[in-house]
Amino acid sequence: MFFGAFTAKPLKTPSIIFDIGGTSVGGAFALLSPGEKPLIAHAAREWLRPMEEVSMERLLGLLEGAMGAVAADLLSVGRKRLFAAGYYGDLPSTVHCFLTAPWCASRADTIRISGARPFKVTDALLERAIEREKKAIVDQIGATDATKKGKIPLAIMESRVLSLSVNGYETAAVHGQSAEDIEFSLYTALAEQAVLDRFSARAARSFGIDSAEHHSFLFAFLSAVRGFKEAHEDFLLLDVSGEVTEISVVRGSRLLTSASYPLGRNFLIRTIREKCGVSPEEALSIIALHAGRQGNDAFSLRFTPALAHLEAQWMRGFENALTRLVGEAFLPHTVFIAADSAIAPWVAAALEKEALYQYTLAAKPFVANLADEKMLDAYVAFGPGVEKDPFLSLDALCLTTLL
Repeated sequence: MFFGAFTAKPLKTPSIIFDIGGTSVGGAFALLSPGEKPLIAHAAREWLRPMEEVSMERLLGLLEGAMGAVAADLLSVGRKRLFAAGYYGDLPSTVHCFLTAPWCASRADTIRISGARPFKVTDALLERAIEREKKAIVDQIGATDATKKGKIPLAIMESRVLSLSVNGYETAAVHGQSAEDIEFSLYTALAEQAVLDRFSARAARSFGIDSAEHHSFLFAFLSAVRGFKEAHEDFLLLDVSGEVTEISVVRGSRLLTSASYPLGRNFLIRTIREKCGVSPEEALSIIALHAGRQGNDAFSLRFTPALAHLEAQWMRGFENALTRLVGEAFLPHTVFIAADSAIAPWVAAALEKEALYQYTLAAKPFVANLADEKMLDAYVAFGPGVEKDPFLSLDALCLTTLL
């Protein structure tokens, strides 16, 4: 039986996506095509229980195990859903792994090329400039970690030109132009080579792949949000998905800088668990109920002191990070939040506190936008019964822009 005979147009090849953070691993089969909504045919996520003490080696091992569990789900349930979505071919030979902190670090640099005489802009010219900058980044960082002895082999896992201007005018088509001055914003993500190798090996064991491509979740978040109708040229990105909270400043659609502090999703859960003597699952439920104002008087009496303590600690870390980011300029007041459905409303409510107005232009309150299923429904399609995972949705949107 030739299944392809039943289709009216050529089949799309699916992309295999892993979303790897500090608290969970997500996986998806996504059908992609340039200029169209990505279709997530199947999605799965494996959550880790928060550790009493954070051990990076143990966390890495737990994530490898979670990758194996998610891969098994993709190969069993996921392949059936690919069939239902109209795809009957072989799986691709490349897996896309999106990593967040603490597994990668990102930076943005502005590179300028100028000459006494006009020169022609070519792909080779830009490629040489990018390679020089990448080498300078590695030389500058030096692959040295003060907490460990010796050198840590680092890899530039991703390098993207976010914007480019010729003679002061931003443009997308520069090849062959005559220029006296070129300026472009280069986004670079670095990670330990050993960590990338372990994630690649885990994916290879499950799918028999030739290679794994590694991306940073921050780049996926940025590339997706820049296409949202809710986004203006200036905004903040806030990722509260793992062991850390990461804040990034975007101006003129360019990533300027980022800062993080070690009070992420797991910190919220651990704090409530320790203060209230509850399980991690109960702690997550308490945070969600509080954010949704669903608790009764008994709830408030028992948990409000712990929740107030939690908010004060997290907000203190957030304000310290803002102080490092703001410099002499005010921050955008529009914020896009990446967090799971239990945490995101709590983060949004905390951000809208009056005490933070001083950091924004004209002392405006922060406007919190949740990158959740409600917002993403306009940009991503899902197969029947598929969990609408916001992180995997952002990853799929990013891959669509790279096609």
